[in-house]
Amino acid sequence: MIKNKLSGQALTLVRKETLLYKGVSTDIGNPKNPFKSTFYNEGTREHLGYFPNAKQAALAYNKMAKNYFGTAKAAKTA
Repeated sequence: MIKNKLSGQALTLVRKETLLYKGVSTDIGNPKNPFKSTFYNEGTREHLGYFPNAKQAALAYNKMAKNYFGTAKAAKTA
Protein backbone atom coordinates (compact mmCIF):
# COMPACT_ATOMS: atom_id res chain seq x y z
CA MET A 1 0.00 0.00 0.00
CA ILE A 2 1.34 3.44 -0.95
CA LYS A 3 1.05 6.17 1.65
CA ASN A 4 0.16 9.65 0.43
CA LYS A 5 2.64 12.22 1.66
CA LEU A 6 0.18 15.09 1.24
CA SER A 7 -2.84 15.12 3.50
CA GLY A 8 -5.46 17.32 5.06
CA GLN A 9 -5.30 21.02 4.27
CA ALA A 10 -2.23 20.73 1.99
CA LEU A 11 -3.99 18.14 -0.17
CA THR A 12 -7.14 20.28 -0.38
CA LEU A 13 -5.14 23.31 -1.51
CA VAL A 14 -3.28 21.30 -4.16
CA ARG A 15 -6.53 19.91 -5.58
CA LYS A 16 -8.24 23.33 -5.62
CA GLU A 17 -5.31 24.86 -7.47
CA THR A 18 -5.65 22.36 -10.33
CA LEU A 19 -9.21 23.55 -10.98
CA LEU A 20 -7.83 26.88 -12.19
CA TYR A 21 -5.95 25.43 -15.16
CA LYS A 22 -6.80 23.25 -18.14
CA GLY A 23 -4.60 20.17 -18.55
CA VAL A 24 -3.36 20.20 -14.94
CA SER A 25 -4.01 17.47 -12.40
CA THR A 26 -2.41 16.26 -9.19
CA ASP A 27 -0.15 13.37 -8.31
CA ILE A 28 -0.56 13.26 -4.54
CA GLY A 29 2.12 10.59 -4.22
CA ASN A 30 4.72 13.07 -5.47
CA PRO A 31 4.91 15.85 -2.83
CA LYS A 32 7.95 17.56 -4.38
CA ASN A 33 6.26 18.00 -7.78
CA PRO A 34 2.55 17.29 -7.19
CA PHE A 35 1.21 18.94 -10.36
CA LYS A 36 1.04 16.97 -13.60
CA SER A 37 0.49 18.49 -17.03
CA THR A 38 -1.15 16.42 -19.75
CA PHE A 39 -2.16 17.40 -23.28
CA TYR A 40 -5.00 15.48 -24.96
CA ASN A 41 -5.69 15.66 -28.67
CA GLU A 42 -7.64 13.44 -31.04
CA GLY A 43 -7.70 10.53 -28.63
CA THR A 44 -4.02 10.66 -27.76
CA ARG A 45 -2.48 11.74 -24.49
CA GLU A 46 0.90 13.35 -24.07
CA HIS A 47 2.43 13.62 -20.61
CA LEU A 48 4.23 16.97 -20.34
CA GLY A 49 5.84 16.50 -16.94
CA TYR A 50 5.55 17.02 -13.19
CA PHE A 51 5.86 20.48 -11.68
CA PRO A 52 6.18 22.07 -8.21
CA ASN A 53 3.19 24.37 -8.78
CA ALA A 54 0.04 24.48 -10.89
CA LYS A 55 1.05 27.59 -12.81
CA GLN A 56 4.22 25.97 -14.19
CA ALA A 57 2.20 22.91 -15.21
CA ALA A 58 -0.34 25.18 -16.93
CA LEU A 59 2.41 27.01 -18.78
CA ALA A 60 3.71 23.69 -20.13
CA TYR A 61 0.20 22.84 -21.33
CA ASN A 62 -0.17 26.32 -22.82
CA LYS A 63 3.09 26.00 -24.75
CA MET A 64 1.97 22.67 -26.22
CA ALA A 65 -1.48 24.04 -27.08
CA LYS A 66 0.05 27.07 -28.82
CA ASN A 67 2.33 24.80 -30.82
CA TYR A 68 -0.54 22.56 -31.83
CA PHE A 69 -3.51 24.92 -32.23
CA GLY A 70 -1.97 28.37 -32.44
CA THR A 71 -2.67 31.12 -29.92
CA ALA A 72 -6.48 31.08 -30.31
CA LYS A 73 -7.08 27.85 -28.38
CA ALA A 74 -4.29 28.02 -25.82
CA ALA A 75 -5.44 27.91 -22.20
CA LYS A 76 -5.41 31.16 -20.28
CA THR A 77 -3.19 31.42 -17.22
CA ALA A 78 -4.05 33.58 -14.24
